[in-house]
This record gives sequence, structure tokens and C-alpha cells, in this order.
Amino acid sequence: MAEDIKKLINKLIEHELKEAGIELVDIEVNKEDKAKMLRIFIDTPNGVTLDLCTDASKTIKAILDDHEDKVDYDYLEVSSPGINRVLKTEKDFKKFIGSRIKLKTYQPLDGRKNFTGILKSYTNENIEIEFDSNVVLIPRESIAQVKLHPQL
Repeated sequence: MAEDIKKLINKLIEHELKEAGIELVDIEVNKEDKAKMLRIFIDTPNGVTLDLCTDASKTIKAILDDHEDKVDYDYLEVSSPGINRVLKTEKDFKKFIGSRIKLKTYQPLDGRKNFTGILKSYTNENIEIEFDSNVVLIPRESIAQVKLHPQL
């Protein structure tokens, strides 16, 4: 059900955001203390400012209010995906090749489930990560999550 709502919201708002030069990164639909929370994550090549989030929020709210019979929510949050953003799409992975990531697998691989290193390459089948002077190819189906993990 939540996936259907996310797809609908994506369909409703993506074009309008793209026209404004904004990338729709992710959509989360959650229940928190009986309230329906809708979180929209956006990005631009120049980053995300508070003013941009405010403007995007107004645009998104207007669109969703026009479709309130299909999209029901109590709270709307619009924000940047943050410095530790989750990488999900092919576009994300290709954009961040050469970046430091933290990768978690469903099952241990060679005795470990967590890998932190440099994203070397990406295909639909595998992710290549360099850590501790080793380069490892990890099958996509074994990966639970990949996040950016910049060294601060």
C-alpha cells in the first residue's frame, strides 16, 4: 500500500520539481503517533537550502491538495537527503562513484556484514568497493543498504 502511494506521489510531483531544477531523491510514507507523515527528499547540483525546501514544500502541498482524495497525509516534510544519504537508484550509484560509502549486507560475506570504503564501480549485478587496500565485488541481491559515509 505505501509503495502504491509513493508511486502516485512521485507521478504527481516529479515533473513539477524537475521543471524547477529539483531532483526528487526519495519519498517516505510513515505513521508516527497515529499521524500520517509524508517525507520528501530533494536535491540540486548546488545543494539544498531552507528557502528551497520551503518553496518546494509549498509546490508539493498545492499539488497534493488538488489530489487529496488519493493522497491522505497529516504532515509534510521536505528536506535534503543529508550527507549520509541512502543510495538506491542506478543514477545515485553512478553519481557517487569515487565517494566513501557504508554498505550493509543481509548475510555475512567472509564473516562480516558491514563494509566501509570507496565505491569503485556499479552494475545492475554488483557493487565494487575498495576498503583496507582490498577491492571486493558484492552482489546487489546480497546488499541491504548503501549510504554515503563521508569522512568528516
